[in-house]
Amino acid sequence: MDCAPLHSPWALYSSYPLMPATAIRFGASNPYDPRENVHAGARYLKFLIDRFGQDVRLALAAYNAGEQAVDRNGGQIPPFAETMAYVPRVLKIYRMFREQPRAT
Repeated sequence: MDCAPLHSPWALYSSYPLMPATAIRFGASNPYDPRENVHAGARYLKFLIDRFGQDVRLALAAYNAGEQAVDRNGGQIPPFAETMAYVPRVLKIYRMFREQPRAT
């Protein structure tokens, strides 16, 4: 898996790259605490999945480009090169993990 370069100093020390206001909004008062960061990121992803009607593609686009970017684009994936590459890349990884046999 190749990782895109991190463009935010926030992303350099967080498990889920969240903007500071989003991290606080979803309960990460200490961005250096991995547990808080992962929990806030998971809550944010659940929020986005619910907000976009269980459409994981749109939730991922909103995670990458921002909720307002998806809204401004008529509820579609915004035409940003980074976002258009990010969504299928994450979905591919997601499918790969879902298809792995579960340990008993």
